[in-house]
Amino acid sequence: MRAALFLLRRIPPGVWTLLGAFLLCALLLDPLNPFPLDDDWGYALSVRMSMAAGAFVPSEAQAVSMAMQVLWGWLFCLPFGFSMEALRLSTMVLSWLGLLAFYGSLRELDLDDAWSAAGALCLLFNPLFFILSFTFMTDVPALSWMLLSGFAFLRGLKNGDERWLAAGAVLSGFAYLVRQPGLALSAAAVLWMLFSGKGSKRACLLVGGIALAFAAGHALWAPRREGVHELVWLMRGHAADLPSFAADLLRRSSGAVLYLGLFLLPWAAGGGIRKGGKAAALSLLGLFACVWVLGLGPQTGNLVGRFGLGTCTLTGSCGLKASGIFGSPAFWSACFLAGLASALSLACRIGLPMEFLKGPAGAWSSGFLLAFLPYLPPADFYDRYYLVLFPPAIALAAAVLRPARLAFGLGLCALAAWCLFGAGDYLAWNRAKWRAGAILCGQGLRPEEVSNGFDWNDWFNYERRLAELGGRRPSGGHTRHWWDESRMRAAVSFASGTRSEELRPAGRVGYWSPLTFRTEYLYLWVRARPAP
Repeated sequence: MRAALFLLRRIPPGVWTLLGAFLLCALLLDPLNPFPLDDDWGYALSVRMSMAAGAFVPSEAQAVSMAMQVLWGWLFCLPFGFSMEALRLSTMVLSWLGLLAFYGSLRELDLDDAWSAAGALCLLFNPLFFILSFTFMTDVPALSWMLLSGFAFLRGLKNGDERWLAAGAVLSGFAYLVRQPGLALSAAAVLWMLFSGKGSKRACLLVGGIALAFAAGHALWAPRREGVHELVWLMRGHAADLPSFAADLLRRSSGAVLYLGLFLLPWAAGGGIRKGGKAAALSLLGLFACVWVLGLGPQTGNLVGRFGLGTCTLTGSCGLKASGIFGSPAFWSACFLAGLASALSLACRIGLPMEFLKGPAGAWSSGFLLAFLPYLPPADFYDRYYLVLFPPAIALAAAVLRPARLAFGLGLCALAAWCLFGAGDYLAWNRAKWRAGAILCGQGLRPEEVSNGFDWNDWFNYERRLAELGGRRPSGGHTRHWWDESRMRAAVSFASGTRSEELRPAGRVGYWSPLTFRTEYLYLWVRARPAP
């Protein structure tokens, strides 16, 4: 007992702060729900099919590598069998481990306990990271494995310890087996050791060999994955259309600047211009001027947008969803101005800190930046892809800046409120949506006959549709095509009325929204005549 108490006393206050904040958020939100959210149905199905087969069975609905995602979820399902609650818990645990690794990385960068905890809290209360931590999507698990890998690489590169370097390479391989860009941490470490001359040939071969082993193993398996080949084909096709590709690069680059500025707002208060700061700020202004002149807009939306926080899956009626302040154009105009002003302030005050970028911290940061590059070529892009940019941005801000504690605290509280209110609304209407689907099924309808958002539709139609197609993906390849709308006999919608003569009302399901502070409703509709 004394030994345990001694060990507990040695845990820094920052770690307890992180743990307390994470647990409090989980208790407030109650995120362990028995249904899929967004696209995580495909990963969950892979876990369920793999457990039934006793071997890895990838879903054809996704093109990411996902093997480690399935294995990690499988481990959490072993005690009591498959459940979405166990899969949610698996992501929450990995999210917490990633935050802990990020805190440890900031400590390795010579930040004190308080500012390391502040940096980790800034990542926790990033709306993208926060909402995805309560799903079984692959973005936070991949980032968490990368953060664990980055911590190991930092220790290995600073001390020349090959054991830590090997651990970093293995953890980077785990990230790769969730989402392919995860291997960028190993690539960055090898490149830094080669060009800085601070790593031995043996260390380079060790890290490179482990990375190649993971890549080769995936390559042997990938040819059997039709979804992987389709993704590569789509990326090549989009990159070949140079005008469209260049426009998307500008939109995504400016979108990244806006997201970084907005969600690093706690660090932006203060004055002073560092060396290179003016040039950095002018470059950002030039980017936005180019976007404006060309009539483009920054790439935004999907998880963060006018429907609240999280993806709206009831695509036909999302415009009717009550979202409080998130539905106000004035709010998003203010966010645009705040994000741009914050980005310019950060650019001026951070400048080009070469002392930070030349050391192991530069190798660590470049790994996350390299991981972002593969997200640029595809035609489809979602704001959650910006997530990998935040750890190096937060680390750079934390290493260089010391904002006033009051201003930082107020900014962090604003982000925490965004996360808690947005996630509370997201989980509330999704619970109502799945209750509504269950009510319609209780009226004699089969789940596959109810149009209830693409996560419900795919969850109940994937296996039947895959069998009809002989094990191949539908034409077009998107997960939205795993069901046939013409077979639907009922629907759930945010719309309280309809112009269709075929639909008749079948009730409504209420949910309390923290965005509007009142009860909102989802409406149930049934076809007057059965679908052919």
